[in-house]
Amino acid sequence: MSRSFRAALSVASCLGLASAPSMGFAALPCSFERSYPEVTRLDIVDGRLVATLGGRFAAGGDPDAPMHLALDSTATWAVFPGEVPADGTSPEPPQCPTPPVDADWVRSHGMNPAREIGFRQSVTACVSNADDVWGALAFSSVDGPYGGALFSQDSRSGHYDFWRPLVLTQHSVSHISFAADSLWLGIVQEGECIGPAPGFGIYRIDVLDDRRRDYAYPVTDVCGFAARDMATFEGAFWVATELGLARLEEASAGEFVWQNYMPDTRSAELMRPMSCDEIYEAVLNMPHMFTDEAFDLGIAFDDFWARLSSLRPQFVATYLRKLHGR
Repeated sequence: MSRSFRAALSVASCLGLASAPSMGFAALPCSFERSYPEVTRLDIVDGRLVATLGGRFAAGGDPDAPMHLALDSTATWAVFPGEVPADGTSPEPPQCPTPPVDADWVRSHGMNPAREIGFRQSVTACVSNADDVWGALAFSSVDGPYGGALFSQDSRSGHYDFWRPLVLTQHSVSHISFAADSLWLGIVQEGECIGPAPGFGIYRIDVLDDRRRDYAYPVTDVCGFAARDMATFEGAFWVATELGLARLEEASAGEFVWQNYMPDTRSAELMRPMSCDEIYEAVLNMPHMFTDEAFDLGIAFDDFWARLSSLRPQFVATYLRKLHGR
């Protein structure tokens, strides 16, 4: 197998665009997140929102020595000195319940625990809101992943409800949060690889509408595809991704707008407000995207272009026309 074909097959497999044999791929990295301008974590420390930068911003390329930026009440970003204290995070993550999924419900969604070898379910994320706990499940066996599902638990009665949006038939949830009367989900493509699973986008579910819980809306206003963290700070909802930060804020009564930011430690702003198209073009034009490699997966540019083609085809079409002067 040629190197170029092996690289294309590996990238497509990680992004769910092609089927590839698992033999020989289990020890490979999942994706090239370290090459991106990512924000890996959000904390609230001493009344400030602290964003931990990873990827290209880790000091000396060392992920154990990341840079921290802090946002204060004047909406100004500054370098946060020192480490983020382990006990200074807020809020504390909830204790996730382990719901007993009914076997008939599982079988009705194409899985048979009695026949699958090593079948298992796990809770991947959860969030508390008023009288309910919302959470995400992942199903798998020795044969591979079976996607995921969502559940809610009434804290008073202990009753569980389960539902499975179409996007979770082949994917699972890495992050879940509640804001603006909606659930926000970070979706990932599971596979046999090392490190964080490749992001497959941010999705929203209107949990107040019981009839529509089975449908998750892709949130294309968030530029990034891989959720790293989610937090609420001074009335705004923030999502950290491999491409920076996205902020959801109420512009008027019932009207919410997203603003995206890309870390830029060379500018006075430190976090530059940009549109998704501007962020995508900036990342495509970063010189290291053509040189960063990981084993025989190819280069970071291939990885990024593959996920753009899959998840933002309209941008790709416009970008190609622009390159050809049309």
